[in-house]
Amino acid sequence: MGVTPTFYTAEFLSGLLIDTPLPLESVSLSSSLAPGQFSATLDCRKLGVSMTETRKIVEWMKHTRTSLVPVRETPPRPDGTPTATALGEWLIEDITDNPPGPFVQLSGIELPGYARRRTVAGPWVGSDRDPVSAARQMWQALATTDQDLQIIAGSWTSGQQTSMDFRTHTITYWDALEELTQNEEAPFEWTFRTGLNFEWFAPHSVRRLLDIGQPVLSTDRTDITLEVAAPGSRGSLLSTRRTWAESSNVSHVWGFGAGSGESQVTASSIMWRAHGEPARDGVVSVPTALTAHRLKRHTNAMSDRLRPERQAFTAVMPSDVHTPRIGDVMEWRNDETWTRPAAEGLVRCVGWSWTSGQDLDAYELDLVEVDDV
Repeated sequence: MGVTPTFYTAEFLSGLLIDTPLPLESVSLSSSLAPGQFSATLDCRKLGVSMTETRKIVEWMKHTRTSLVPVRETPPRPDGTPTATALGEWLIEDITDNPPGPFVQLSGIELPGYARRRTVAGPWVGSDRDPVSAARQMWQALATTDQDLQIIAGSWTSGQQTSMDFRTHTITYWDALEELTQNEEAPFEWTFRTGLNFEWFAPHSVRRLLDIGQPVLSTDRTDITLEVAAPGSRGSLLSTRRTWAESSNVSHVWGFGAGSGESQVTASSIMWRAHGEPARDGVVSVPTALTAHRLKRHTNAMSDRLRPERQAFTAVMPSDVHTPRIGDVMEWRNDETWTRPAAEGLVRCVGWSWTSGQDLDAYELDLVEVDDV
């Protein structure tokens, strides 16, 4: 059983859905903290309208900023309440046609990636700013400077204070937000949750809610068990793939910030290594880091992220089992296999991808181990 979604398009700024879904093919979706991407093929012959009307639809997409909202259609509850779920929202950025053929290629980036398209429109400077509150305010500024992007940024705070020095048009909102998330005093992760507003039980518009997790996005979904079964048996997962990436591990990270020569800002982070283990160095350059304290956030983050046990691994799950969501913490169990002993614990979803047209309809999950919820 597959769960191929219905592909709606939405006006990017308002979030209003266009009534007629697109008959997309060869769809590839990915969602992550990175953020994710999408690509798809539109066969204009399948729009069911004349060639003249088809050209109008394609031209409209080219000249009107739109987004792709895949919706998983499910039966309503007994009381008639809709249960359809939006898998996320991706910007339709690149449109490629190939006359005289009827095919149009669409691609773009996940909604959070819009922060990569804009530089900060005003200075964000201070030594006593709440990093989480600043991140929320940055999204509000991004959404309302020279436009009116409909988002709900909430009222998140951390209760901590940090210094920041982001000058007008010298850094993108994405890079500024990335630096804030690596704050030693109050680290956090963020994404957008995509919901639906309904009108007469049909999806009417998309709702974007900023979600912030401190120190990480973490939602208890221990009602779900991801299981790798022993050979010859069937679990909720079809397979899993993990690399113990010692090649990426580092024992010492050297950081270089603003300035040059003897006046250049520097910092470093050291990780424990076992007796006899060879040393490995890593280098990170952050030209916007004006103090060693700010640069230290980046060296610490890099050294922690590259530890083998912190690296994400993948698992393949049939799409009719569960719809993945960034931050879901689920129980994990693998039976004894040829390469691993039986084990159980908790894992957190930090990314997922889905591709249409496969023989087996499945999601590929990006998972990391966690100690507790």
